[in-house]
Amino acid sequence: MHFKVEKTGCSVRKGRVQIRYCLYLDPNDYGYEKHYVQVPIVPEEGYQGKVGKMGEPIDQKDYNKWFKALPTKMQNNPFHNHFVQLEPDIVDAEILYVGEVALIESKRNWDKDEYVGIKNIPIKKIIPTFERTVECEAKLLDINSKTLEKKDVVDIWAQ
Repeated sequence: MHFKVEKTGCSVRKGRVQIRYCLYLDPNDYGYEKHYVQVPIVPEEGYQGKVGKMGEPIDQKDYNKWFKALPTKMQNNPFHNHFVQLEPDIVDAEILYVGEVALIESKRNWDKDEYVGIKNIPIKKIIPTFERTVECEAKLLDINSKTLEKKDVVDIWAQ
């Protein structure tokens, strides 16, 4: 099992830095086949048929035909996404540790066919000052400048 920080899910929330962890199964993990799925490869230019003002296809049958003809690939989707709000002075090692704990706890539930989501310790919303907002934004830039992930995570406390 492994995880990575998904940058599109990182933001400032509740006066803290919100981090999104995508949690993945490995081929030997229970239920891997549920999230290793075939997905269409949509070309960058997208659907080229006639579309309405909101981008919706005018001719749904034509769109369905186009979509069905797209090539496909196998993709490992996350079995769970976990969000946390952390202080802006957090270091990478702590970010990775929080992700590892979230992965291990979620995987334990997954293996028992239980609800995967785990509860974070509740936090109070901070009304951010200008300085705090600057700190949070700087941390987001830092997170977005690198890849934060951990592969081959092992639950050393498993029985």
